Amino acid sequence: MARLVKYLLIVGLAFIVGLVLIFVTANAQRGGALLARLWHEATVTTRAPAQPPAITTPELEARGTGAAEVTGVNAAPHRTDTPSLTQTTQNDPEAMRHDDDVRPILTKEIFCAIGNEVSLYFDGLVLARDPDAYRFEIDDSGLGGSIERRRWHLTPRPDQVGPHRVTVRVSDADGKLLAEATTRLWILSPQPIEHPANILIVGDSTIHQSLVPNQLWTLLNAWSPGSVRFIGTHHPVPDLPIYRKPLPGVFHEGYGGWAWQTFASHYEPGQEKVYKLPRSPFVFLEDGRPTLDVGRYLQEQGARGKLNAAVFDLGINDTFSANPDDPRSLDASIAAALEWADKLLHGFQDAAPEAALVILLPPPFTRSKAVFQRRYGSIQPEFGDPWRHRRVVQTLGRRMIEHFDGHAPQIKLIPMNAMLDTVDGYWAVDPGHPNEAGGLQIAAALFAVIANALDNSTR
Repeated sequence: MARLVKYLLIVGLAFIVGLVLIFVTANAQRGGALLARLWHEATVTTRAPAQPPAITTPELEARGTGAAEVTGVNAAPHRTDTPSLTQTTQNDPEAMRHDDDVRPILTKEIFCAIGNEVSLYFDGLVLARDPDAYRFEIDDSGLGGSIERRRWHLTPRPDQVGPHRVTVRVSDADGKLLAEATTRLWILSPQPIEHPANILIVGDSTIHQSLVPNQLWTLLNAWSPGSVRFIGTHHPVPDLPIYRKPLPGVFHEGYGGWAWQTFASHYEPGQEKVYKLPRSPFVFLEDGRPTLDVGRYLQEQGARGKLNAAVFDLGINDTFSANPDDPRSLDASIAAALEWADKLLHGFQDAAPEAALVILLPPPFTRSKAVFQRRYGSIQPEFGDPWRHRRVVQTLGRRMIEHFDGHAPQIKLIPMNAMLDTVDGYWAVDPGHPNEAGGLQIAAALFAVIANALDNSTR
């Protein structure tokens, strides 16, 4: 009897376990199907609509093919909300929620001299938290430029002299074209000049640093020994470790912290708080009123009617405190900077109508948050964010292209935003001043534009 009871208990227990297993299996299958359906619906409803291909304006007939690309992973959404001069794209609604803007920030023309390397750095071409999230393709019309993870580069040869079409295409990780832009790359072989030439360099702390002026003077003097004169009132004694003593022939108008507005209007006798200068070198007291008078400045420098080129490296300080999260504030800050730029440039156009006016687009500072925090975080906490700064500077660069590029033959833009290595071209302890390598990249870009202008203007 005891055995029978034990046997029945075992059979009953097995029956109950079986029922439980059947119930669990059925509901697991139903739950799995439900989860699969929900996942499918989520992926379908959040997938961005297909984007029409970018439309470009052809600048030159293509000379053969020479495409190269570098790829990245984890593609981030793009932003294409304002058409540029060189390409137009349709907006992707999903992309408007993000800060990335991968339309290339590129001028209509780029100048380079044979033997001097020219580069386009992807980090400065676009506004992206992580450029490796995108694929970059450079079609250089058969020039044979080389592609690396962070840049395209070329050292031009004598047999490549002339204009060449270069197209930059940006795609996501799946290969979908997001934006493209085309520029004309002028490869030059400027002939040494036979007559004296006067050059003026105007700028903020990058010029005050005197590294770039020294390197530019060295390149120009090697090209045309004894023919180039740098005019200016500033021959500063280095007061920071990264600053350099100007060479004997190097003078300029570079002052740390200065802006377009400072040079166009600063006149405060007794208020010598901006590098101990009471006034802009271009502003004089005339008829009892501070007046922008570039002609008088050139007269005092012995260059009235003899200025061949003026360089302007400004804009960072005009817009440094702008808020990229407040579009109206950012737009007003940039608009004011461009208005002051127009005033200063008009003064030069009136006083020196034959001079080339060369404007450097500001490159973004380092991406290092630690360096930014050390340098700017103590001023205001938000100033220590390199992404905030990059959004302001890249927006400024776009607006400068829209405002200046191709509007007057006297004005030449250099896209240093894309031509400067902002990783290895800056000091490790400083967020935005070039080291020797970075300074040489700026000097080489300036040399090509200035040498070409002098080659034409001194004959």
